[in-house]
Amino acid sequence: MTLVEIRWICELFEKKNMSKAAGVLYVSQPALSQCLQRVERQLGFPLFHRSNKGLVPTEKGILFHQAAASILDTYDRFLAQAELLDLKKLNHITIGMAPYISSCCSVEIIQKLCGLYPDIRFKVYEAYTPELIQALENNTIQLMVTSTPACPEGTKVRSFGTVPCVIFLRKGSQAARYAYMENQVPYLDPKYLKEEPFCITYTGQATRLLAENLLAEAGISPTVIHESRHISSLYRYAQQGIATGIATLTPFVQKQDCLVDTNLIYRIPPAYRWSHTQMVIYTQAALERIMPARVYDIISQSVSNFICLTP
Repeated sequence: MTLVEIRWICELFEKKNMSKAAGVLYVSQPALSQCLQRVERQLGFPLFHRSNKGLVPTEKGILFHQAAASILDTYDRFLAQAELLDLKKLNHITIGMAPYISSCCSVEIIQKLCGLYPDIRFKVYEAYTPELIQALENNTIQLMVTSTPACPEGTKVRSFGTVPCVIFLRKGSQAARYAYMENQVPYLDPKYLKEEPFCITYTGQATRLLAENLLAEAGISPTVIHESRHISSLYRYAQQGIATGIATLTPFVQKQDCLVDTNLIYRIPPAYRWSHTQMVIYTQAALERIMPARVYDIISQSVSNFICLTP
């Protein structure tokens, strides 16, 4: 049994769902299912009961998860301490994040990083994309997390999945009649939004740029009646029948849509360049060589849990 297999199985215990775990790990469901079968054969007992509601850990499975998590924690701490021997000059790392990412991910990220690298001082710098780019160029921050392909000069790029750009369609909108279903997912071509009033995020936010690029791609000059700092506000405007919004999809908004059963979220046909965009970590080129690899892993895993990423 390899460490990779143990890590994959631990993610299954966390998500209790094959599809969700595969998405976080950026592997296919068949590959993850085969891994689980191999590990169960080696152990000689099942780790989960399979059901329509997902994976339910067995009693022995719970014991295995406790032991496996302890093994991974010990191994990660060993790697972190080994890396510190080569990182005498790296005593602080400031991570730049957009507000909507920072509000949900920064606490988890900082807790994990400080636990693994106690000799490095970690901070979060919260700002919109243009300011983050400038901060990266001025060495105010060493890393930048964004959903916009900003390509700051002199940086190294690490992509860790794509995030769908979706339409929050105003309740009662006539554009709903043009929607269609594909693989049980509702889609709507943004070309049918020409008569819609829009609520979008402020200029400078990554989501604003995505919305503007998508609408331009669809040949639409939007009528903007409100600007907001938060994606959840865009959804609420749509829910109240005031304005349509375009933003990246987050589990929080998706959950709200399911709870109130309004079904206002529509995927954008993949023929559009901006139907999806990559999540990216930019690093100063001079630091990329000595940056601990686990820093990237922790950031990408935490953000993946907040945003609906696909491999």
